[in-house]
Amino acid sequence: MEQISSCTVPPQASVCFQPKPVRNTQVVEMCDVREDTGSPVTKWIATDADVDLSVVAHWISSHQHRRRLLDVRDRTSFCVRHIAGSSNIPVEELQARKYELPASASVGGLCVFADTKHHGRKAVEILAASQRGIDYVVLESPAFWDYLTDSAAHLVGTGPKSSRIWDPSPVLQEFLEPTGSTAPSSRILIDPLTSNKFDDLCGDTTTEQPKCKHTLGVESNQDPGSAQNRRPLAIDLGCGCGRDAVYLAARGWQVIAVDNRPKMLQRAVALAVHESVEHCFQASETDLEREWPWDKEQADLVVCIRFLVRSLFPKIADVVRPGGYIIYSHFLEGCGKPRSPKHFLFRGELAQVFGPPLFEVLQDAETIIEDGRPVCCFLARKHMA
Repeated sequence: MEQISSCTVPPQASVCFQPKPVRNTQVVEMCDVREDTGSPVTKWIATDADVDLSVVAHWISSHQHRRRLLDVRDRTSFCVRHIAGSSNIPVEELQARKYELPASASVGGLCVFADTKHHGRKAVEILAASQRGIDYVVLESPAFWDYLTDSAAHLVGTGPKSSRIWDPSPVLQEFLEPTGSTAPSSRILIDPLTSNKFDDLCGDTTTEQPKCKHTLGVESNQDPGSAQNRRPLAIDLGCGCGRDAVYLAARGWQVIAVDNRPKMLQRAVALAVHESVEHCFQASETDLEREWPWDKEQADLVVCIRFLVRSLFPKIADVVRPGGYIIYSHFLEGCGKPRSPKHFLFRGELAQVFGPPLFEVLQDAETIIEDGRPVCCFLARKHMA
């Protein structure tokens, strides 16, 4: 069931742009309506209708800065022109790549940008089925692009580069992208994007990076002495669909992403390709309880997010190089689910395992996630030999 209605635009909505003369100052909205309740699901904006395009540009700008703009047009159309800061997932790929999208609770509703009403509807159906909220569907038009080019050129981008619409684990962002509230000691000093101290802290970095026996997807064939192989090495244990591993690769790390679930690793490899970091990304299908593929002092960073196998603690400690780091985040006792002590950590446990004399504990904190469960945020650095 569909209805067409008009609504007066709030006067404060257009303050950011100089309006181009249009026939009226109303936004035409085509609302999908639930037959059972009559409540609107998604608001549609047809930019070739009698709309104030400055208001549409304002709405898009507000979504753009929160990384909530999803462009579902094909790649060719996206390359020709797109909203700067938008993420491109063509509608025909959206079902297979919906794991890349953020949870609705983390960003609010998405703004979908489509070329046709048919593609917009298809995107809405896929997103709604996976519990993603959609605030608006904006349909492109020549008049819309003309307006942006003339009056809001900073909103127009070109080329194939698609912005990231997802976020890595908050604990990674806390330690790699410290804010003013982050203690100076609670940061990774060898992160390629924020420090040039890698050579000083970790010694010789020209040795060949370790590889795993069971790999999936693309691998780097760079010469061991090249700049490529001087990247600090991060190992992500239990990487899942690869967001954290790809995030690290995008920041300049050489990454080995490990999981024993082939489907998760296939997604991780696909995400690395989409983010253009496949040259420094290696996926390893390994059951770590049966096989540990690395020697001692191989990694500059080991990441364990929602991954807990206590029998591996000694091996995790051994694989970290002097000056390297361990980041750990997992459910704490009292979380409700999981219920078994085998699957949650006790408070202070990590500080005992990855503490003095081998490690310096830089942070052992607790935070509450969206569903109310407590998780730890742990960072330790291995002492220099």
